[in-house]
Amino acid sequence: MAAGDRQTVDRLQAERPMAAEELQRGSVRQLFATPGPVRTTLIRLTITWLCYATSFVATNVYITYWLTTVKGWTASQAATLLLVCGGIGFFFYLLGGLLGERFGRRNVLVISGILVGPLNLVLFLVDSHVWVAVVFFLVYQATNGTWSGAGYAYQAESFPTRVRAPAIGWMGAMFVGGLMLGSLLWTVLNEAWTLTVAWLVIGVAVGIAQGVATFFLPNIRPGQELEQIAT
Repeated sequence: MAAGDRQTVDRLQAERPMAAEELQRGSVRQLFATPGPVRTTLIRLTITWLCYATSFVATNVYITYWLTTVKGWTASQAATLLLVCGGIGFFFYLLGGLLGERFGRRNVLVISGILVGPLNLVLFLVDSHVWVAVVFFLVYQATNGTWSGAGYAYQAESFPTRVRAPAIGWMGAMFVGGLMLGSLLWTVLNEAWTLTVAWLVIGVAVGIAQGVATFFLPNIRPGQELEQIAT
């Protein structure tokens, strides 16, 4: 098509019928420029993933620094906690995937999302090492295993085949963008105020926003083939 070879295009279409002209409409810019359910879904997912990745900075990127500075843990204790959470967390990826297949991936995202902000608040309030460990374990699984086990498959099933690749590529950029935004906020808030303010804003407030955003995602019925999903 790029070379203008219509004869070859017609021959290939005869072998495998498809709307070849539609291939020219698969860019991210066109996804946002074209009104309809695809653009709506992409915007909602963008907001959700930006909130998710921004809050993720507090609970997964700077967490060792926060545990040692605010909660009085040693670096060794924090490392052990993360190792245990990550090791057991492998099974929560499987759990998130299984629950998504059974009850719908959006529903798993809703439950995982609404837990993040409140759990981060509880984590901020408790002081006992045991309770910090228990609550953080739950935070870790909600922000990693169950969220990812359902979330990235949900991205794929949210878009028709023709635009799936650019849409998911965009979503990958939104995750990185959220990490950058969260890191910037963490640095500014920590420098201008305190770690307490940084945690309450990024971990709690943005975490709550993440949970709220999941309610606006399309609810896709589980058990369908990709091409059965109308978007």
